[in-house]
Amino acid sequence: GGKSTGLGVLAGTLGRVPAVGAVSTQTGYDLSPRGLGLPVKFYRDFVNAPENGALKALITDLVAAEKSGTLSPANRNAKVAAVQDAFLKGRVPATLVADVIARLQTTNPGVINFKFRSSATSEDVANFNGAGLYDSFAVETTKADNADFSCKLETEVDGPVTKLKVKPKSVQCGIKAVFGSLWNSRALVERSFARLDHATAGMGITVNPSYGDEQANLVLVTRVVGTDA
Repeated sequence: GGKSTGLGVLAGTLGRVPAVGAVSTQTGYDLSPRGLGLPVKFYRDFVNAPENGALKALITDLVAAEKSGTLSPANRNAKVAAVQDAFLKGRVPATLVADVIARLQTTNPGVINFKFRSSATSEDVANFNGAGLYDSFAVETTKADNADFSCKLETEVDGPVTKLKVKPKSVQCGIKAVFGSLWNSRALVERSFARLDHATAGMGITVNPSYGDEQANLVLVTRVVGTDA
């Protein structure tokens, strides 16, 4: 996805401490976060797994209904809820969960709090940025899964801000929650407006440390005034 690609380019350009000549070394700290990216392949493997046949059928039905142009907002929301519930009840391969945890322990030793960020193929692309269409989730690598590996989404109100949380905040649940956000109602509407093919959309995941004292999240868009650049 776009986020992982961008951060990978940034890390390669700025380098890491203590590499000789790296921009980060000159400042004394890494200028881009350490973490990892989960390629879209893992999303497609999850959806196409035989045990997730019911999920794939729900996605197929939702895409067909959306393409028909006849969905009411209420019907779209109902179909989206069914798809996302199926994602949350699925199971990520245990080997993938173990590999992610092991990799994060290598890239970020001693860190347990991470942000699993949406990195879709249908965002940060030519003529379509997709900002705010998908969801990211706080994850703790030490959190245990439910016995049945199920997960749920909850909203928490923090002053004027409403935050979407996945519970438990395990790696497995974080992956599934981000995958499921590819099918947010707002994402469907915007992709339809931009004439993007829902059936070919996919979701990667960017993982980087989460900071408890963060005060704001934003998207910065730059352009040359008076031009389309």
